[in-house]
Amino acid sequence: MTISAIQKESGEAQPLGFSSSAGTFSFNSAVGCGFLDCFFQFNPLTQSGTEVITNDTPMMTWYHLTSDINRNTAHFEFDYKWKSICECGCLELKAKKGLWKQLTSLDYPDHYCNLMKCKYLITAPQGCIVDANITELALEPNEDVLAIFDGTNITDRRIKITSGVEIFTDLLRSTAETMTVYFETDSSITNKGFVLYYTAGPFLFILERQHFQVQIERSEEKFNLLQTAVMFRRPKKSLERHFRSWFYQLVS
Repeated sequence: MTISAIQKESGEAQPLGFSSSAGTFSFNSAVGCGFLDCFFQFNPLTQSGTEVITNDTPMMTWYHLTSDINRNTAHFEFDYKWKSICECGCLELKAKKGLWKQLTSLDYPDHYCNLMKCKYLITAPQGCIVDANITELALEPNEDVLAIFDGTNITDRRIKITSGVEIFTDLLRSTAETMTVYFETDSSITNKGFVLYYTAGPFLFILERQHFQVQIERSEEKFNLLQTAVMFRRPKKSLERHFRSWFYQLVS
C-alpha cells in the first residue's frame, strides 16, 4: 500500500483514513509540504475460530515533519504483519544433522499466556537421535513446567522435567529418532518462558561386555579359552554380538 499526502482545505478537521491488513506501508509527501503530522494506529485485532484472540493494546506511531521550505519529497516506509498470540505454533519439528534449530515458548521474549498446553514432537532422520540444549528457562516455579520425553508421547520415559529459573549445562538426548517437548502453564503468574535448541546426532551405542573362560584339552596339552563377547546394543534394537577368542597354554 502506498499513500501520498493530500492537501486539506482550511478548517477541515477530520484526518484522512487508510487501512490495510498486512504488507508494506509506504508514504510520500508532495514537494513543498512543510508541515505534516501522521498518526498510524494498529487497532485491536480479533480472530474468530474456536476462541477469540484480541490484542488489547493498540500501537500508535507518530510521524511529524516541520520545515520552513521543503524542496524535496518526504518519504518513509515500514513493514508490518499481524502475529497471533497464545498459540503453540508448529507442533511437528524436524531435526537436521549439523544444524541447531530453535524452539521457544509461545510469544517469546514476551511473557507466555496462561492455561497453555503445548506438545512438540521433534523427529530426527533415521539412524539418528535428537540432541537438545535448554539455553534459557524462566517459568513460574512449581506451577508452569517444561518436560522432555524420550519418544513420541508424554507417557514415554521422562528425560527431564523442570520449572522456575534454571541454568543447564548438559545435553538432553533421546535414545531413538524422536523426542517430545511438553510445555504447560497454569492460570496465574507468567514469565519469559524457555529457549531450546535441537539437532540430530549419531546413535550412541551402549557397550556391554561378557567374559567366558573355559578349559579345554588338545594333544595332551591343556589350554584355556578366554572368550570375550562384546555386545553393542542400539537403543530399542536387538543385540549385535562380536566374539573374540584367545588361546594360551597353561603352565604346569
